Amino acid sequence: MATLATTFLNVDVEVESRADLDPLVAAMAHGALAIGRYRRGGQHCVRFELNISPRSPDHGIRAFSSLLESLPAPARKLWRAARRRDFDVGVQGSRRSHPEIIELSPETVQLAAKLRGRIVITVYPANGRGRRLTSA
Repeated sequence: MATLATTFLNVDVEVESRADLDPLVAAMAHGALAIGRYRRGGQHCVRFELNISPRSPDHGIRAFSSLLESLPAPARKLWRAARRRDFDVGVQGSRRSHPEIIELSPETVQLAAKLRGRIVITVYPANGRGRRLTSA
């Protein structure tokens, strides 16, 4: 069933690195769950989801930022050395003909930049049959 309105779903963080990310996973465990761990092209990849449901993209990115800023030094080093650090804002698309606006505050964008992360947006199709495509 298609949604009636475009809806914010969640914020995930995806990290890609040459290094083993197990210490980062362990350090993030008190605030986020590793929902996907895999290897791609010789890189270690992990996708995190917060232990809370954020009410907005700003709230999700800020919660991840707080968690990341409180990491112990070895885990912070892994984060900084990663090849890719994405704050992925998930949005459920709709079949409505007019656009919906998903906003991020300048402060949230600055937090992500301070952590050397990108903000990416994944829009899931209204029919629910699409798949996420990523580019490195």
